[in-house]
Amino acid sequence: MSMDLSETIKPKSDQLNADDLLTGPITVTVTGITKGSAEQPVNIGISGGRQPFKPCKTMRRVLVLAWGADGASYVGRSMTLFRNPDVMYGGVRTGGIEISHLSNIDKPMKLMLTASRGKKKEHVIQPLAMTGQQQTDAFTAMKARWKSATTTPTANGFSEFIVAATGGAISEADVLKPTKYTQSILDQCEAAIMAMGTVDPTDLNRVNEVYQGIDRRITDGITSTEADQISTDINTAENDDALTQQEAAELLARLNKVMA
Repeated sequence: MSMDLSETIKPKSDQLNADDLLTGPITVTVTGITKGSAEQPVNIGISGGRQPFKPCKTMRRVLVLAWGADGASYVGRSMTLFRNPDVMYGGVRTGGIEISHLSNIDKPMKLMLTASRGKKKEHVIQPLAMTGQQQTDAFTAMKARWKSATTTPTANGFSEFIVAATGGAISEADVLKPTKYTQSILDQCEAAIMAMGTVDPTDLNRVNEVYQGIDRRITDGITSTEADQISTDINTAENDDALTQQEAAELLARLNKVMA
């Protein structure tokens, strides 16, 4: 009978340690972010039942450069963490946790960051494509923030997430009205996220631009000639795979409703 010994060598601590990653990198979703101590000012809650990730100053710079300064917007985003055995602390090669991949970036980031006093080192951060489970974790985290938000969802990054996940079917303006949505609407958002699968972010952006562009053209007061042209453009976009069958159907339904 086999036995996995990796569970028996994990150090007991109130934070994720480099030695926790001796068995290999981990990809996690941010579940929350809180203020820490003077020495470790940021606590990042992560998925998988793990202790919080408390990034060093260099990794905090990576996060700010990649995701911005608003920590609340990190919730639902994902990162890959690995153990770099060459990290020094107090003149001793102790090893440390570094970031190799981040979601919500569309191309590799090359950053020259401080490695030790007077020395800089290039850090390359690769884009991270979310798996189905990571999307589930992300949606769970975002939905929790939606329900507990005291400010608009935009401040929590929720609107960007939903707009992208639904290909623009729910607009950012609509997301700013959380009372408008019932649990069934949130469940539909979850289904849309799951339907995305592992996608190329450039393809998602392309589809979003086409969908949103046509959606903006469908307004009250358009003429029948304009409506006919929009209908033709929807069918063409679907045939060119710029729109999915569902997206095309949604746009046509909205067009028919406006013209009714």
